[in-house]
Amino acid sequence: HLLVPVNAANYCNLHVIKPFENGLKIGEAQVSLRFNGQINTPILRYARWAMAMSDTGDLQMIEVTKADEERPADAVVTQKIAIKRQGRHYLRADSQQLWICGAAGIRRYRIQNAVGKFSEDGVANNLDAFVGPTSLVGETLYHIRRRNQSSMVSVSAVNPESLEEIWRTDFAAPLAGPPLSNGSRSVAISAQGDVFEINDEVLNAGNSNSPIVRGSTVVQTLVFDHVVDFGDRYVVTGPRDRRSILAIDLGESPPSQLSDLQPPADRPACEPIAFGDALLVATKRGQVFRIDPSTGRPIGAPFQPPLQPNTETQWRRPLLVDEDRFMIGDQSGRVFLVQSEGQNSLQKLHEIDLPGDLLSPLTRVADAAFAVTRTDNGDRIVCI
Repeated sequence: HLLVPVNAANYCNLHVIKPFENGLKIGEAQVSLRFNGQINTPILRYARWAMAMSDTGDLQMIEVTKADEERPADAVVTQKIAIKRQGRHYLRADSQQLWICGAAGIRRYRIQNAVGKFSEDGVANNLDAFVGPTSLVGETLYHIRRRNQSSMVSVSAVNPESLEEIWRTDFAAPLAGPPLSNGSRSVAISAQGDVFEINDEVLNAGNSNSPIVRGSTVVQTLVFDHVVDFGDRYVVTGPRDRRSILAIDLGESPPSQLSDLQPPADRPACEPIAFGDALLVATKRGQVFRIDPSTGRPIGAPFQPPLQPNTETQWRRPLLVDEDRFMIGDQSGRVFLVQSEGQNSLQKLHEIDLPGDLLSPLTRVADAAFAVTRTDNGDRIVCI
C-alpha cells in the first residue's frame, strides 16, 4: 500500500493507494483519512505502522494490514499535539519512543498504542526552530535547527532520553548582503559577521569553509542583514530590533570590532548609510544620529525635526547628497535636506512636503532625487 497526502486549504486527505489487476493499475483501496491542517513533511514508517503529523499538530499513527481488504489502513492512535505556532514537524520513532522536532523545539513521547495515546516525556529547545529530519544512530540522536536569536543552522548530538546536548556545531548562515569588492580584494560577510575571502582558490573549489575574520568568538547569536561599504572598511548592522553593529577593517589588528548602538540611537527605523567616517542612523524616536562605527556611540548633536508626542517616526533610508549633506524623508511625506556642522551637529537646510505618503527611500539620478508616493489617486514617482 502507498499513503499519499493531498493538502487542501486547511486540511489534508491521506489517500490509501494499492495496485490492481496484477499491478497493471493503481487505485484507492478505501476512503481517505482526514487530518486537520496540512502534512508538509515525510510520513514516518515505524514497524507495521505509519505516523504523520500536520502543521497544526494533528498526529496520527496508522496501522496498515492486508487482512482487511475493505479498510486496510486505520488510525489506531490520534492525538492533538499542542504547538505554539504552525510549521513543519519532523518525526523519528524507535523502541516505543517518538521524537517530534518542529517550529517550537523537540519533544519526546512514549508510544502507548495499546491504550491509544502518546505520553509526553520531555521537551527541549522550545524557542528554537528545527529545519530538517532527525537521525538516530546507536544511542545518539542528531538534529538540525536554527537556534533562537540566531540565523545560523546548528547540528547537535543529544541524549535521546534526556535530550541533553552532547555537542553542537554551527555551520551555516545566510549572507548579510551581496559580496563586496574594492578592486583588489573580494569578500562575502555572513549574517554571523564572519568574513570569507572570494579568490581563485575559493572559486575553483566552489566553497569556502574558513573565514578570514570571525564576527565574534564569544557571541553566538549575532544576526546581521545589511552591509554599509565605506570603501576601505565595512560596517554590518542587523534587523531593526537588534542593536549589534560590527566594524570590519581588514587592514587593522584586530580586523573586527563588535559593539552595540548606544541609547538614544538604539532603535533604528531604517537601514543606515555611510556619512563621512560615521554611520548615519535614523531612529524611531525621530532623531537622526551620526554614530562612531567602532563604539556605537553618537557623535555630536542629532538632527531632530518637530515631532508629535507618543508617536514613532517611520523614516525611509537616507540619501547621501555630498560629503556634508544628506536627504531623508518619513512616511508622512516630509523630506529634509540636512547639513553637517563639523562634528558638532546636524542642521536642517530645507524642508518640503510631498503629496501623499512616502513609500520608498529616496534615490538619486544625476542632480535630482526620486521617490514613490501614494495618494488617493494611486502611486506616483516624484522628482525633487
